[in-house]
Amino acid sequence: MYLDLEPSKEFYKLLARGFKPKSHAKIKLDRKNRRVIFHLSLEKEIEIYRPENIKPIDVNENSVATLYKAFSIILETDLARTTLG
Repeated sequence: MYLDLEPSKEFYKLLARGFKPKSHAKIKLDRKNRRVIFHLSLEKEIEIYRPENIKPIDVNENSVATLYKAFSIILETDLARTTLG
């Protein structure tokens, strides 16, 4: 039996992004619409991004807090008093 496959635009987009078809596929019969559905699994190897040199900063109404090496630094700004009253 010969079946014509009609890949979707999304399939071609995924192939362009580096996804590769896996070795197994699943075929399902749709008796209501009289068609064969072909499910193909795709896979992609990714690199885990490990960010470095990130400085956390917390800005509040009255203070700014940051972390430097192993020490927490809090700067009192009293910004709420200046802007609110």
